[in-house]
Amino acid sequence: PAQRDFDFIARRWEEIEQGKQIFSEEFLHNLEQAKTGYEILQRLKLLREHVSKFGDKTPKELNIIEIINNTLEKTKGLKKKSIKNTFGDLLEPSYEDISKVCLDILELLRNVHPKDVFETLVRLSIDEKEEIRKKSLDVVSKMARYTFYPEERKIYYSLQLFILDEVEKWDNKKLLTHLSFIVKLSEELLSPSFDG
Repeated sequence: PAQRDFDFIARRWEEIEQGKQIFSEEFLHNLEQAKTGYEILQRLKLLREHVSKFGDKTPKELNIIEIINNTLEKTKGLKKKSIKNTFGDLLEPSYEDISKVCLDILELLRNVHPKDVFETLVRLSIDEKEEIRKKSLDVVSKMARYTFYPEERKIYYSLQLFILDEVEKWDNKKLLTHLSFIVKLSEELLSPSFDG
């Protein structure tokens, strides 16, 4: 049992060391400078893995949302294409593949950076690619969902109030443009049931 405890501590320490490298300015700068879709996707997957592990402990001073937005903009025209390598043909990831991983990261950070995540989801909800629109609506649905915390016997709804405040600022044109977004939000905000 003592060896298992030591192994656990060693693994945790290694994860923290890796996390320090992933959440460094250098790693995020390298992500922005990546040339191929494959390189971008691999770095994003590594980032997603560490954001998933560290959750709300993700360093707030690193503007991950801005980096995600820049990456999405940079890869917008990227199409699936075949790359030859020593093992044969490899399909380079497309804009949709990269967007899915970015949306996974946004979902993980929805409680940490609600305003930035919300603005990005609003923009992606009217993307020209249907897959991206659907995934962004799924993420906003999770963002608007109420959750009961049994250990505290509470339901927190500050995120839902934030969402309502943001949507109330929209004019009629923006409301009509983002109608499917509003419908998805309303389904969750007006739901009489919740998880927990």
